[in-house]
Amino acid sequence: RYLVESQASVWISNTSQVIAHWRFTPKFEETALCKRWLHIEPTYGMLIPGERAEIVIRALVDNETAQDLNGGKDTLQDIIVLHLENGPDKFIDVSGEYARSCFGCTLEELVCTTEPIRNVPIASSPDGHRHFSSTQNGATLSVPKELWRMVDAIYQRGLQERNLFLTQGNPAEVQTIRESVDTGTEFDACSVYSMADALWSFLNSLADPVIPPSLFPNMEIDA
Repeated sequence: RYLVESQASVWISNTSQVIAHWRFTPKFEETALCKRWLHIEPTYGMLIPGERAEIVIRALVDNETAQDLNGGKDTLQDIIVLHLENGPDKFIDVSGEYARSCFGCTLEELVCTTEPIRNVPIASSPDGHRHFSSTQNGATLSVPKELWRMVDAIYQRGLQERNLFLTQGNPAEVQTIRESVDTGTEFDACSVYSMADALWSFLNSLADPVIPPSLFPNMEIDA
């Protein structure tokens, strides 16, 4: 899920009679050990005969990764290479299934969907790009339903609150709010500050900013 870390462990054992040195190495013609949404710890080590070691592999879908997944530019699949000194390389296949989220989409995509984003199928165009299927009869919404729900919740309970967008919400509540807008379920009881935090996170995650870059003011600074 978006901004929810997942992890798995891989255990390696030295069944030989000599000390084994190991490290993860980039794949052929690549510089990174793995894709940016993966994190490996530790990345190298040494095992004496009979010793075991745990390698923790973590996955986290952030804004950039979510945008690439929604746009079909990336998948949750990778192969990491474990190199053994004076021995063969071992290849570890890492894959996952992404619970699609409105966070990391574009406003244009979201106004074309009346169903919760988890229920909207992804279609492939002839050029190979992926996109969300549009609403019935090609109709579009005036505003994304996810945005309207969060703004309406703040309007109902938060107009009199001070420092609304300056006070951090509860991380667990923010995660629950994201799940509700992605699945179309009712919001659980939560702080209005958490709702404002979720709204800010939604706007910050958009693949394209609310104000197009073409409308940004041109600033000239004399050095």
